[in-house]
Formats: sequence, C-alpha cells, structure tokens
Amino acid sequence: MNKYNDMITQFTKLTFYSFKRLFVVVLLIFTSSCELDEEVYSFRDSESVFASGGSTDALLGSLTTAGYTNYWYYQSVFPATTAHHSLFYTRRNNYSLNKMTITPSESRVQNAWREMYTGIATANIIISTTPENPETENEKNARGLALFTRAGHYFMLARLWGGVPLVLNPEDKNMPRSTRDETFEQIVEDLEFAFDYLAPLQNSPTKPKKMAAAAYLAAVYHHWASLTNDISRWEKARDWAKIVIDAEGSGEGYRLLDDFAHLWDLNHEFSDESIMEIGFTRAAGGASFPIWWSIFGDGQAAKSQNGGTVINYHLADSLMSIYNGEIDYRMKTQTSINQIYYWPMIGGDNTAAKMSYPLNKADLAKAKLDNPLGLPDPTNYTGNTHILVTKYRDPAPLGNNGHENNAILMRYSEVLLIAAEAECELNGGPNTIAIDYLNRVLTRARKNESFTEPANVSLGSFNGLLDFRARLLMERANEFIGEHHAWMDERRFGIEHFRNRVEWHNTQFQRESLSSWTSGSSGNFGRRIRNQEFPTDDSFLTKNLLWPIPENEINNNTSLTFSDQNPEY
Repeated sequence: MNKYNDMITQFTKLTFYSFKRLFVVVLLIFTSSCELDEEVYSFRDSESVFASGGSTDALLGSLTTAGYTNYWYYQSVFPATTAHHSLFYTRRNNYSLNKMTITPSESRVQNAWREMYTGIATANIIISTTPENPETENEKNARGLALFTRAGHYFMLARLWGGVPLVLNPEDKNMPRSTRDETFEQIVEDLEFAFDYLAPLQNSPTKPKKMAAAAYLAAVYHHWASLTNDISRWEKARDWAKIVIDAEGSGEGYRLLDDFAHLWDLNHEFSDESIMEIGFTRAAGGASFPIWWSIFGDGQAAKSQNGGTVINYHLADSLMSIYNGEIDYRMKTQTSINQIYYWPMIGGDNTAAKMSYPLNKADLAKAKLDNPLGLPDPTNYTGNTHILVTKYRDPAPLGNNGHENNAILMRYSEVLLIAAEAECELNGGPNTIAIDYLNRVLTRARKNESFTEPANVSLGSFNGLLDFRARLLMERANEFIGEHHAWMDERRFGIEHFRNRVEWHNTQFQRESLSSWTSGSSGNFGRRIRNQEFPTDDSFLTKNLLWPIPENEINNNTSLTFSDQNPEY
C-alpha cells in the first residue's frame, strides 16, 4: 500500500473507531475542494496529491475543523475557562467549575483533552505524508498548515495543563508526559517551520497564512515569558509581534477594523483583523457556544433561566473607573463583547432590557429618562441584575446548536497588546513604543459616535512596570471578554498574581445581600457563587493554576502514573 493509501486508512480508523466527530475530515479528503463529486484519491500517491491545488485544498480543509468541534473549544474549553475564574460566573449548573473545585473526572476537562488530541492526530497524518523538505508550493503550504494546526492545539494544552505527552507521529502511543518547557519548545519548532512553509496569501480566508504563524509565535513566547520571566522570551515575543505589525495594511498582514462591532457582525466574518478563526454555519449544525451567554434577546434560541455566563460586577466597576465613569464603544455597542443587559425579574418576565451600566435605582431612573424604551421601571426595580456578554449574536439561529457565529481564536489587537507588554517588560516600564501600541487599540475603541473614552495614554500616566502591566491586563479584559484569554491572564504570572486576582474578587463578593439568594439545591447558583469568598491559601491556588490531567488519560496511558498528575489534584 502506498503512502497516501496508508494515510487514508489511518484517517478511516481514526474516524470510525476513535473520534466519530471527524466525519468532516474524511468527507473533505474524499472530495475536491469545489464540489462533492465521485473522485476518490485513495489510489494516488502523496506526490500526485500535493501536485494538485484542488487535492491539496481538500487536505487543508480538514485541518481547519479537526479538533475544533463543539466539544473541543466551545462546549469544553470556552465555557470551562469562562466559569473557572473570578471575572465571570455561570448559571449553567457547572458547580465545580464555578467553585474552582474541578476534578480529573470532570467531563469538560476530559472532552477538551480528547478533542485537542484529535486535531493533533489529524495534523500528524498530514505531516507524515508531506516531504520533510517540501519543494513545491502545495507541499509547503500543506505541511505548514499541518504544523500550524498541531502547534495551536499544543499551545492550548500547554496553557491549560502545563507539560503534556507529545504525540508527533501517527504511530505514537502511550507517550510520557513532557515538561512544560519541552512542550513549549515543540510548539515553537512547529510554528517556525510553519512560518517558513505557509503561503503569504491563501486562496481562502479560512486558511491561516504566513503571518498567522508569526502572530502565534508572539503569543507563545508572550505566555512562556510570563510564566518564566525569561528576558530572551520577552525579546522573542516582541520581535515576532513586530514582524506582524510591520506587515500591517498589506495583503500579507492584518489591520484593526475601523468599527469594533464589525468583528461580531455575521456580515464581516474572516475579516482583515482575524488571524485565526473557526467558521460555523447554521446548516451544518452551527455553533453551540452562544447559549453559554444566554442573552435572552430577540433571535436567541436559549431563553430559560438555566443559562447565562455573567460578568462579575467588579470587572465592570474597574473598567468604569479606568474610563472616568464613562462607557467605551466596546462596552456599549450592541454587537460588542461587553454589551450590558439588565435582567429584571419582574412578574416572571425574563425579557432582557438593553441599557448601559449603572447598578442602582438612581442611575436606573436617569437612564430611563435618557432612553425610556425597553428599560425597567425604577420604582419596581428588584435589584436582580446580570451583566451579560452579547458579542455572539445570531439574529436567526436554528436552535441551541444552530448559531452561525464564528469563533475568533486570535486577532490583530492581541498582537499590538502583546508587543506593548513585551516592550514594557524588557524596559522595566513603558516606553514610547509600548504607549503607541496601546493607543492604537484605545483609538479604535472610541472611534464611533462621540466617545471620549478610553482616552489615549502617555508615559506620564503610569508609575513603572507594574502600573502599566495592570492597565494592559484590564484592557485585555475589556477587549477580549468572552474570548478565553481571561483565564490565562489570571494565571500566567504565577501564584502571587493569581492570589491578588482572587483577593480582588473576594473584596467584592458581598455586592448582594444574602437574603436575596434563592434557597435550595435548584436555586440561583450563580449568584451564590458570586457571593462566595474563594480560598487564597497556596494549596488552593496552586491547584487552580492548571487543570487536572484527565482521569481517562492516566488510566489508559501506560506511560503515565498518578505521580504525573498536576499538583494538589
């Protein structure tokens, strides 16, 4: 059997015996990129496959979906990281996630691990069938995209679990756990090769291009440097980010969209700002992750009180204080990450009333005078308010799993903030370059309507490294709410930084009186968690810096023992 036949056999086994959700991969491999026809490639060798653009497209298409299923990212990683820290709580019965008491048998932990390795297995098969030193452009692009995909999955694994087993070949089984640094070294190696091989321009926006590898290298070194405070890694983060920034505005690079709201508009998917984006369509089952925000607005499928991931008040309070009590466009626009809703439970009415952020009757009364339509009557206001994210809105979903919202894994504003942070860390405080990068993000944030906040900053606005770092973390919290970054930002500077974040939460947790809780096991769990004071001892914090290695992995991988488990689990 030739090499390509062997690849098809491996895909078939992978699909039918281990990972049934990879049916899309098999479909794409057995069809051309343009239409579903009768041509089957199982009798062609790898050289003839990669000699054809259409055949290569079929292979590359499989990579952009492998592992990025509902379970991988937006049924496991997305809601789990959202609930598993102090900036949010969820009302979707994820008690252990809300309490930060997850265990190795947690289903979402096990699902996420399995799906990431599904994507890695798919990438490995394509890597194994492309020449180690590719010569044609099709071969280079195929190998580059496979390496990029594998690196992306390992990057998420490393951030959630630390060191993990490195499966680098289709035949690898029962691999031992690598260290954290070994895992990051492999990610860097894959991405550097991907940067060499990926096409500068792709024939489809769904395929990451050359600069996407540079952006991911900046993000990888950024996270790795934060964990280790290694100067050389901060330099690499800065240098790779600068490569991407220098290409801004060219066809090979990226740019900030003029209107922040367009990032979440279904008419502007795969935009010039998007670096890595996973596409969903309603007809193919659609995305399920929007139900985690449970917006309760028109066109939303999920309207029960069982759903909803809510921003804790102290995050919104802090953003408001930074912006001199004003709301920036990102927080206000209907399709932005931080649209704020009040959910007044008056007479059993679960309809959300759209408005901007105040939290008391006096402010509510003033807001009603300014915008009387759709706002609750302050005289009947109960105080039961929830601040919900509305960035993921599909006006006509087919159901809870039928949303068309794409998942943006990385975008250009992150590169600018990474570069700003790296400049600050390397110089012991902000310099004019770091200020410029931050101001580009702030300028875009206020470009619409007549917003004055967030105002541009200057060197005199900050008192050294820690002050500028704190502002960058708050800007990341606002810019990327609901994009899984907050979990990593709480933890990447180590236990003392994490302790400070948890203590910050603990000072705010009594925002509602205990008498307002709904009692009983079926009561409003989310509000009880918001009022929970988390432990701040070393054992609790060390445990929650990482997720536990899944119980199934330790039981089934003969190279692992319980001594390989992350601390305190």
